[in-house]
Amino acid sequence: MTPSKHFKYNSLGLAISLAAAIIVYFSNSSIIGPMIQADESSYLNNAAAIAGFLNDHASSYGAGYSLLLVPAFWFAHTPATIWVGVKLINAALFFILVCSLWCLARLFSPEVPLARRIWAVILVSAYPMWVIMAGYSFSQIAFAPFYVLSFIAFTKCIRGKWGTWLLLGLLSGFLFWIHTTAIAVLIAFSVSCGFVAVKRAAYIEYAIMFLAAALMIVIYKYGFTPWLHERMTISGAPPGLHYPSIVSLLQPLFTWDGIRNVISRTGGHVFYLSIGSLGLIWLGFVDLWSNRFGPKNANNRVYEDLVQSATAIFLSLSVLGVVGLSVLLFSSTPEAQRLDHWMYGRYVEGVIAPVLLIGAMSNNFRNVIWAVPIAVISAALLSMEFETYVGIARFNISAFWQDFWFRDQGLWVWLATGCGLIGLAAWMPRRLGYSVVLAMFLYSSYLQISWHSAAALIASKKWDAALFVREKFPVGTCVGFDHSGINSYSRHVYWFDFGFQLFDYELKRISAEKWFEECDGPLFSYTRNLDEQGLNVHPAALSPQDGPTLWVKGRPAVDDIYPVSVADRSPVLLRVLATGWYDLEQKHVWSGKAAQLRLPIPELCNLTECHVEIKFAVYGASKLRPVDVLLSGVSIGPVEAKLISVRSSDPQEIVIPLVNAGSSQSIMIEVPSAISPKELQGSHDGRVLGIALFSIKLIHDELKNN
Repeated sequence: MTPSKHFKYNSLGLAISLAAAIIVYFSNSSIIGPMIQADESSYLNNAAAIAGFLNDHASSYGAGYSLLLVPAFWFAHTPATIWVGVKLINAALFFILVCSLWCLARLFSPEVPLARRIWAVILVSAYPMWVIMAGYSFSQIAFAPFYVLSFIAFTKCIRGKWGTWLLLGLLSGFLFWIHTTAIAVLIAFSVSCGFVAVKRAAYIEYAIMFLAAALMIVIYKYGFTPWLHERMTISGAPPGLHYPSIVSLLQPLFTWDGIRNVISRTGGHVFYLSIGSLGLIWLGFVDLWSNRFGPKNANNRVYEDLVQSATAIFLSLSVLGVVGLSVLLFSSTPEAQRLDHWMYGRYVEGVIAPVLLIGAMSNNFRNVIWAVPIAVISAALLSMEFETYVGIARFNISAFWQDFWFRDQGLWVWLATGCGLIGLAAWMPRRLGYSVVLAMFLYSSYLQISWHSAAALIASKKWDAALFVREKFPVGTCVGFDHSGINSYSRHVYWFDFGFQLFDYELKRISAEKWFEECDGPLFSYTRNLDEQGLNVHPAALSPQDGPTLWVKGRPAVDDIYPVSVADRSPVLLRVLATGWYDLEQKHVWSGKAAQLRLPIPELCNLTECHVEIKFAVYGASKLRPVDVLLSGVSIGPVEAKLISVRSSDPQEIVIPLVNAGSSQSIMIEVPSAISPKELQGSHDGRVLGIALFSIKLIHDELKNN
């Protein structure tokens, strides 16, 4: 290739890569923040600590990706602007991935027509995993491009000098910094590079590569990680480590039930790769092992054979190794019963890009049909143990579009739809077959990003109490988080959420008693009656969805209690909602069949007549289904109860008197015909719902006169 053609070729690749990165960035622009708290926020908290913001979130999540995110914390100053920076960095990593694929396309098959190479790079770049990961803060968006860069260095090593081997060692070692699944990749590099070293008698070069990779691992494990954990344990509590030991990981292999589970989950992983890639991965492996790719040089057949053999060994071992690690991880974890745990894709998808590219450039696209029998066999293996599942994390199987349409129809419908599309792509002419695969990749990404955008918006509602801290307390304030009430994953995620939202505060794990003595800021706690346990504190903000209450020191003025608004997360709701209430929702809180309100009585009600206006709605009320609501404890003339019949689900307002007979007045709300959405509408919500409480306002004579 002449210098002029070389320049044009590279310029075209840069233009395609830049256009793809821009499209991916704006496709994910609606994602307003991290959603998968334990993972995403842990990577972000690592980055914050590296950038200089000490915290209390030390974990076993790799810090290689976090290193790349550090500029977002240097040049932005709020969680919202940092998140924009994170997505820009992700788009840059996607740009590197596409550029790397462009280089690989020429290295693999320089004789393939340019149009087919362009098609192949675009097709593989559109694979859903790395498209949607640009909108998350998961490490796989960094693992995929650095894996491809490492593989390019590997292909250069086959004929390169020691410097190329050194570069390969450093790059492959950095993969371990990004994610522990790099162990499988490092083993694959060791075997395939050893094969090359024997064929070329390049033992010194191999030793250089091996030592460079080992040095990177040692530096990370015994140098960087202890330094980082020291910056991320400001409370003195130990890091939260979650990866299993090797012994635990291998435990399923020592029992027959465990082996069956391993076989079944292996089938699930292969099944997902088969239908998710529409057979492209198996087309790549067919060409990989039939020597249909690579440089065609009749004058150097030995070199050509070495490239093909070493590449086939490395890429196969990488995919098999990561699948094996993923399967063992979930087989050794009894609670791993989500659908994605049976066919997990996110780990192995970090190492499949080169294989997909070989498949996309194949001379015989019809060989994609081989994926059909593989998918059938793998589905049969999956069915050995897979019967039911509990939930799904969609982003872990990003190419599984069937989840959005046929989740309840089961495995065999998923198989039929996947195989049908594979058959359609194989039957059509090459370009139309490409178009089918590309259309499904783009459609899967569209479904995933649309869901992610809505889910991230819902997740952002959990930040309310943390945003209150940012509004009321200066940066750097000591903020406590009492972990004693964390008894479920749903409660634990608030710790990770708040870690990012309060990255520049001194947020730490601490007991309520120790916080009261040592911290100058507020405390997050799941103890609802902390003010009744001998501490001079009061609630300042509430979190939705069973989140922690924010407590501050001192007592509030009783006259500042009203109005009480669920939408505003009025902290006095802790005192007002006595019994019979579900978790707070965005604008309301549902009662059950019977619930109690405990209304504080301000001092001014000693001097004037007071009433409260309660705004509420009744679930399931209509003209055809009127619902009676009984309020007990309400003084209305000679009776202490009020019965109202509601014929609409629209918000209602009722004014009731406050009786000046103590510090509070209790009101019982009973809805005898309360019903669940599951029973009334056939939904999955089995809660029996009475009224939806929106707000409570105080009315007294002075306000009336005004």
